[in-house]
Amino acid sequence: MKKIKITLVVVSLPFLIYMGMVLVSFFQGSNLSVVEKNIKTKYVFQFVGSREVHIDDEYNRISRSWGSKPDSIVVESGIRKIIFTTAAILKTENDSIEPNALNVKLKGYMGVTTKENMFTVSKSGVISSNKWHGG
Repeated sequence: MKKIKITLVVVSLPFLIYMGMVLVSFFQGSNLSVVEKNIKTKYVFQFVGSREVHIDDEYNRISRSWGSKPDSIVVESGIRKIIFTTAAILKTENDSIEPNALNVKLKGYMGVTTKENMFTVSKSGVISSNKWHGG
């Protein structure tokens, strides 16, 4: 019986650690849903130095940030501008993007890492670089 308990602890420990990390990331993140659907959203990541990453979300498909909250949210001329100064993962239903100081990780369908700094979220929630086809 003691071996069964030890085995259960050993088998379940990685799952519990993973779930703990997910919860920490969730609570460090923020809900980014928009109530007014006619407002467009632009995400700006301003990192130390001069690197900036811009993400245009005309259809408000990004619903949550994981791992970091925005530093500010400002509405100007019908555009909601959300500014981050630290890395965060932004999620749509179909895709996710993680800008950081050195590069940008696109997950979802593409699973690529790039140094691009201008991205667009499509109506279906797919994120692509403005320099790539479809951006």
